[in-house]
Amino acid sequence: MLKGFILSVLVTGLVACGSSSPAQPQSVFYNWIFKNGDTAIGLNLYPNNTYIAQTLRTTSASSAQDQIQTGAVTITPSTMTFQPWESSCAHVTPTQPVYTAGYSLSNGVLDLALSTGTIVFQLNMAPPSTNLLLSNGCFVQDGSFQPAPLAPVSN
Repeated sequence: MLKGFILSVLVTGLVACGSSSPAQPQSVFYNWIFKNGDTAIGLNLYPNNTYIAQTLRTTSASSAQDQIQTGAVTITPSTMTFQPWESSCAHVTPTQPVYTAGYSLSNGVLDLALSTGTIVFQLNMAPPSTNLLLSNGCFVQDGSFQPAPLAPVSN
């Protein structure tokens, strides 16, 4: 689903921005973000080999639509393999296959190479907002948002 919802949100080419962060991670286990206008893609990678991927689209100064996928990730020196467990798009796509992406890490930038294009993530140094009301759901093919809870998926 990460591959699917990234493509549904980003229409064409992705542009990398330079990192202003003084921290230069030697590990991928961080909170990563890609921003494009009012939409952001977040990828949280955890040392226990799990992940949370989110596409957030702000709808006002205090609210956003939030598409979520959680699962297991296997990381080698050059690839990440994602196995979805739960998704807020389970009602649209109940089967979400395991997928693999190449990656590179350099100077606080994580390049994730999917079969459909590369996403350039920066370290997310912003603290989480406690004042943002999130509506969980799914961005469907026509770009609209369908509210839905996080639910199990099959691979």
